[in-house]
Amino acid sequence: MRRTSSLLVVLAACGGQQKPAPPSEMKQLAAQLDADVAAVVRIVHDNRSDCPALAAALKKQFALMQPAIDRAHRVQSDPARAKELTTEMHAYDAKAAEYGKSIERDFTVDAPCARDAAVREVMVTMPTL
Repeated sequence: MRRTSSLLVVLAACGGQQKPAPPSEMKQLAAQLDADVAAVVRIVHDNRSDCPALAAALKKQFALMQPAIDRAHRVQSDPARAKELTTEMHAYDAKAAEYGKSIERDFTVDAPCARDAAVREVMVTMPTL
Protein backbone atom coordinates (compact mmCIF):
# COMPACT_ATOMS: atom_id res chain seq x y z
CA MET A 1 0.00 0.00 0.00
CA ARG A 2 2.80 2.37 0.91
CA ARG A 3 4.50 1.72 -2.44
CA THR A 4 1.26 2.48 -4.34
CA SER A 5 0.77 5.71 -2.39
CA SER A 6 4.33 6.79 -3.15
CA LEU A 7 3.85 6.05 -6.84
CA LEU A 8 0.64 8.11 -6.92
CA VAL A 9 2.39 11.02 -5.22
CA VAL A 10 5.24 10.89 -7.76
CA LEU A 11 2.83 10.69 -10.69
CA ALA A 12 0.77 13.57 -9.35
CA ALA A 13 3.88 15.68 -8.82
CA CYS A 14 5.13 14.97 -12.33
CA GLY A 15 1.75 15.53 -13.88
CA GLY A 16 1.54 12.08 -15.43
CA GLN A 17 1.77 12.15 -19.20
CA GLN A 18 2.64 15.57 -20.51
CA LYS A 19 0.44 16.91 -23.27
CA PRO A 20 2.17 18.68 -26.14
CA ALA A 21 1.94 22.43 -26.01
CA PRO A 22 -0.86 23.81 -28.16
CA PRO A 23 0.27 25.65 -31.29
CA SER A 24 0.93 29.32 -30.75
CA GLU A 25 -1.70 31.83 -31.77
CA MET A 26 0.50 33.06 -34.63
CA LYS A 27 1.15 29.52 -35.82
CA GLN A 28 -2.61 28.93 -35.92
CA LEU A 29 -3.19 32.21 -37.77
CA ALA A 30 -0.47 31.38 -40.32
CA ALA A 31 -2.07 27.98 -40.88
CA GLN A 32 -5.49 29.60 -41.36
CA LEU A 33 -4.13 32.13 -43.84
CA ASP A 34 -2.47 29.32 -45.78
CA ALA A 35 -5.67 27.26 -45.79
CA ASP A 36 -7.61 30.27 -47.06
CA VAL A 37 -5.22 30.81 -49.96
CA ALA A 38 -5.25 27.09 -50.75
CA ALA A 39 -9.05 27.30 -50.94
CA VAL A 40 -8.81 30.17 -53.44
CA VAL A 41 -6.40 28.14 -55.56
CA ARG A 42 -8.81 25.17 -55.57
CA ILE A 43 -11.75 27.40 -56.43
CA VAL A 44 -9.92 28.97 -59.37
CA HIS A 45 -8.83 25.56 -60.62
CA ASP A 46 -12.21 23.87 -60.20
CA ASN A 47 -14.22 26.73 -61.74
CA ARG A 48 -11.76 28.15 -64.29
CA SER A 49 -14.20 27.65 -67.17
CA ASP A 50 -17.44 28.44 -65.35
CA CYS A 51 -17.35 32.17 -64.79
CA PRO A 52 -20.61 32.55 -62.77
CA ALA A 53 -19.56 29.68 -60.48
CA LEU A 54 -16.06 31.11 -60.14
CA ALA A 55 -17.36 34.56 -59.20
CA ALA A 56 -19.83 33.15 -56.66
CA ALA A 57 -17.31 30.78 -55.07
CA LEU A 58 -14.62 33.46 -54.82
CA LYS A 59 -17.06 35.92 -53.27
CA LYS A 60 -18.00 33.35 -50.63
CA GLN A 61 -14.36 32.41 -49.94
CA PHE A 62 -13.27 36.03 -49.66
CA ALA A 63 -15.96 36.58 -47.02
CA LEU A 64 -14.73 33.51 -45.14
CA MET A 65 -11.14 34.79 -45.33
CA GLN A 66 -11.88 38.25 -43.99
CA PRO A 67 -11.75 37.46 -40.25
CA ALA A 68 -8.26 35.92 -40.49
CA ILE A 69 -7.05 38.81 -42.65
CA ASP A 70 -8.49 41.31 -40.16
CA ARG A 71 -6.77 39.47 -37.33
CA ALA A 72 -3.45 39.55 -39.20
CA HIS A 73 -3.86 43.30 -39.75
CA ARG A 74 -4.42 43.79 -36.01
CA VAL A 75 -1.32 41.69 -35.27
CA GLN A 76 0.76 43.96 -37.49
CA SER A 77 0.33 46.82 -35.02
CA ASP A 78 2.40 44.88 -32.45
CA PRO A 79 6.00 44.50 -33.71
CA ALA A 80 6.74 41.37 -31.65
CA ARG A 81 3.58 39.58 -32.74
CA ALA A 82 4.04 40.75 -36.34
CA LYS A 83 7.54 39.28 -36.33
CA GLU A 84 6.21 36.01 -34.90
CA LEU A 85 3.50 35.84 -37.58
CA THR A 86 6.03 36.57 -40.31
CA THR A 87 8.26 33.80 -38.98
CA GLU A 88 5.34 31.36 -38.90
CA MET A 89 4.29 32.37 -42.42
CA HIS A 90 7.75 31.46 -43.75
CA ALA A 91 6.86 27.81 -43.13
CA TYR A 92 4.44 28.19 -46.05
CA ASP A 93 6.82 29.89 -48.52
CA ALA A 94 7.20 26.83 -50.76
CA LYS A 95 3.45 26.23 -50.81
CA ALA A 96 2.83 29.90 -51.59
CA ALA A 97 5.13 29.65 -54.60
CA GLU A 98 3.19 26.60 -55.82
CA TYR A 99 -0.10 28.43 -55.27
CA GLY A 100 1.16 31.26 -57.46
CA LYS A 101 2.17 28.87 -60.23
CA SER A 102 -1.19 27.13 -60.07
CA ILE A 103 -3.10 30.40 -60.32
CA GLU A 104 -0.91 31.47 -63.25
CA ARG A 105 -1.69 28.19 -65.08
CA ASP A 106 -5.43 28.39 -64.45
CA PHE A 107 -6.05 32.10 -64.72
CA THR A 108 -3.98 33.40 -67.61
CA VAL A 109 -4.94 36.49 -69.57
CA ASP A 110 -6.49 34.17 -72.14
CA ALA A 111 -8.46 32.12 -69.61
CA PRO A 112 -12.22 32.07 -70.22
CA CYS A 113 -13.03 33.99 -67.04
CA ALA A 114 -10.11 36.44 -67.02
CA ARG A 115 -12.17 39.12 -68.73
CA ASP A 116 -15.53 38.20 -67.20
CA ALA A 117 -17.00 41.31 -65.55
CA ALA A 118 -18.43 39.46 -62.53
CA VAL A 119 -15.16 37.64 -61.86
CA ARG A 120 -13.15 40.84 -62.20
CA GLU A 121 -15.57 42.63 -59.87
CA VAL A 122 -15.09 39.96 -57.21
CA MET A 123 -11.32 39.73 -57.70
CA VAL A 124 -10.82 43.37 -56.72
CA THR A 125 -12.48 42.61 -53.37
CA MET A 126 -9.99 39.89 -52.45
CA PRO A 127 -8.73 40.56 -48.92
CA THR A 128 -4.97 40.98 -48.73
CA LEU A 129 -2.32 41.55 -46.10
